[in-house]
Amino acid sequence: MTCVECGTEVRTAKVCQRCGAPVVSRPAQRPESRQPDRRNTSTVARALGATLVVILNAVALVVTIGIVVGYLTQGSPTQLGTNYMPLWACVFIAVSFGSVPVITVAVWIHHLRGRARRRREPADGSPDALTIGKGQGAFLRADDQGLLMRNVPWGRVRRIAWTEIKQFADGRQVKEGNTYWLLVIALHTGKPVVALATHQWFRHPDETVQVMRELAERHGIPTDLTGRPPEGKGGLWSLIGM
Repeated sequence: MTCVECGTEVRTAKVCQRCGAPVVSRPAQRPESRQPDRRNTSTVARALGATLVVILNAVALVVTIGIVVGYLTQGSPTQLGTNYMPLWACVFIAVSFGSVPVITVAVWIHHLRGRARRRREPADGSPDALTIGKGQGAFLRADDQGLLMRNVPWGRVRRIAWTEIKQFADGRQVKEGNTYWLLVIALHTGKPVVALATHQWFRHPDETVQVMRELAERHGIPTDLTGRPPEGKGGLWSLIGM
């Protein structure tokens, strides 16, 4: 430890015996980050995985082409020989091994399409976006352009402009005999959108209602939220004010 006034080294005392000033401990050195090591490990793993996939597909193609060529050049079944292979066996082996590169190409195309879709979709919102509700991969956020929402972790991010919204309403979810409140976004198209991120598990309904009332007033959207599930029976969702 070091005195803040005179710089005298002090072992255990809290006050410097030389000048009487308080003593502060030296800041502990932060351990070196291991993130570069993790990145290198991830790069090596991806490289090994890509190499294995290439080898597997190359072997599958060689076997498939060899089976087809062998069947076409082996002659007639009347010319019995030890190397003769029946048609059903050739078809089975060719289809089994030939499906490997087909599946690989399909998975790669699906990956490229998903990455391109994620790039086109809006992200979680601007840095100034307001988080209304968030939990278990679902979220509802608001910015100057409208609402950003996602109801499932693997689902796409949906953008709802303020001009598309007709009003906000109370909704209810009945699950295992319990009734829960949820926010319902009624669109001008007549289609209601339920925001699962406003479930009371993630945030108290009164807090969500307060935020939504302020947003509705700011953007001129009618709303009559109570934060309580509407009464009535019916299906899974029971909506009012539609």
